[in-house]
Amino acid sequence: MGHRMAGIIYGENVAGRILELRQGLDPLLVSSDLISYPGSIGSSGAFAALAPDLKAGVVTFNSSTSGQNFRYYPDMNTMANPVAPAAGFAAATTVCAISNDYYAIGGTGSPFLYVFKRSDHSLASVATTGLSSIYALDFSPDGTKLVVTHGNSPYIRVYNTSTWGYTDAVTVPAGGSNYGVAFTSDSTRFVVMCNSSPYVSIYNATTMVRSYGYTANSKYTPATNYIRPLVRHPTTANSFLMAISGSPYIAEFNADTQVLTDFTALTTGGVIGAGYSLIVDPDPSEDAVYLRHNVGSTFPSRTLSKFKLSTRAPYASQAAIYRNAMWGNVGGLTPFVITYDTPYKITGTVRDISNNPVARVVRAHRRDTGELAAQTTSSASTGNYDLRVPDIGPYDVQFMTAAGELLNDLFYAQTEPQPV
Repeated sequence: MGHRMAGIIYGENVAGRILELRQGLDPLLVSSDLISYPGSIGSSGAFAALAPDLKAGVVTFNSSTSGQNFRYYPDMNTMANPVAPAAGFAAATTVCAISNDYYAIGGTGSPFLYVFKRSDHSLASVATTGLSSIYALDFSPDGTKLVVTHGNSPYIRVYNTSTWGYTDAVTVPAGGSNYGVAFTSDSTRFVVMCNSSPYVSIYNATTMVRSYGYTANSKYTPATNYIRPLVRHPTTANSFLMAISGSPYIAEFNADTQVLTDFTALTTGGVIGAGYSLIVDPDPSEDAVYLRHNVGSTFPSRTLSKFKLSTRAPYASQAAIYRNAMWGNVGGLTPFVITYDTPYKITGTVRDISNNPVARVVRAHRRDTGELAAQTTSSASTGNYDLRVPDIGPYDVQFMTAAGELLNDLFYAQTEPQPV
């Protein structure tokens, strides 16, 4: 099915949206006929989470209507055939999380937390005594723990997913609310964002003792009404990206070095604002992180911006479709996840009439439809190129000539698409 961004938007006639992401090209909007959702999305928006296997996902709709406030999607590529477990959630749902074995639903009222088995959607026996409104959930990367932040002191709880026993925080955070949370990539610690000092904290996931607290600058304070302010960095171990509402900044925090730096700032004007979502592309070759944010007084008032992970710079071309198809309602929260199947690649070398390697634009078109599927530029030093396509094809490869150059002045070698 390829490389896709999928999600639910509050405040649109057709709330479900799927974009086909293409190498070197603007995304394509996939037909909304493939998308299924309950159609009952509360004014505070929705939340989405994608499993580590990059296929299944879960979405909450911020509705208090039992049976219509969350869905499990066995295929987030199409968002088709969603599952509504028999155990309905009796309060407004707010957040969710998913591992390869379980998925969790958090809400604003009793039962506060439900955990389901992915295999049969049965309800796991999880004690919820002492919980209040759930702010954030995260499964550890190894799947052995689930961390919960909520509205009752001591505000943080970690469950063992093999026994569902739990440990509450020993070091209690300062007053405040809306704690964002995410595990380190080694699953031994987790990082908490809070709107009171210390603004960023590190906790030991076993002892539940805080080992570090950042108090220096409230610029890094998350405001209320956020959706996903804290995500694991996909390539730097134990590091996180953080979107800071009320400022124009994305920050990066390394839990090993305990260094907090500005990752990048918006170039569209204004501040990130409330109701934003931060999404890291799970394919390292994409080198991308997306931020759904406001854009000041510009209409529409929500958009997605794409940044390079490697350089922290915005992509030179920001697709218009991010604004035209996915901006949603001013007051709503917009969750998105990115999923992809194992890509295929077409490789080759481009040389000029003198047999020297050259940099030229190379495109892959589907042979049956002529649709443009991928685009890249061959290396100026080697002439090599690498086109990533979603399936075995077949594809036709097109080489764009330079000014005054004839197509037959170019020599090239190519292979059939191969799995990456």
